[in-house]
Amino acid sequence: MLYKLNGEILKGQFTLNGIKYPSNWLSLSLDEDILALGITIEPELIVEITSETQEEELPRELTIADQFVQIQADIQIEIDKKAEQLGFSQGNSLMLYAGFPNVYQELAQQFATWEVSVWVEAEAYKQDILNGTNSMITAEEAVAMMPLDDAIVAVKDAYPKTGETL
Repeated sequence: MLYKLNGEILKGQFTLNGIKYPSNWLSLSLDEDILALGITIEPELIVEITSETQEEELPRELTIADQFVQIQADIQIEIDKKAEQLGFSQGNSLMLYAGFPNVYQELAQQFATWEVSVWVEAEAYKQDILNGTNSMITAEEAVAMMPLDDAIVAVKDAYPKTGETL
């Protein structure tokens, strides 16, 4: 509830006719006692924000930094798709096989070499964009610029899919 005295909203403690009322007096008192002092009781206004009253937020144009972040995420998705084509859940899981002797190590090392080349090329292209010598491309276009190495495909065919026994 909203309490007013002479048009002024009462909040906390207040003084009326030389008497100091504590901050909780209004909430603890009966309506008839409050009204007897000349204080009016009004319902608080609840403003409902609707699409008509809310300012419409216009979509903002993506900055180059925003675009780079999106491109990096998209490139990682494309790399993961390549790993899935080789029978692995994602690029990072395939690269785990590169560091220790196992049946998939050669495949993983070649994949890791390819993935690093993707990121090196992406960073170089990013610098070209920042320097104004190239325009923005999609992640698919960036990955297509570095096709899957034939050596990876040859090695892949020599090994069973993950989960299969040797």
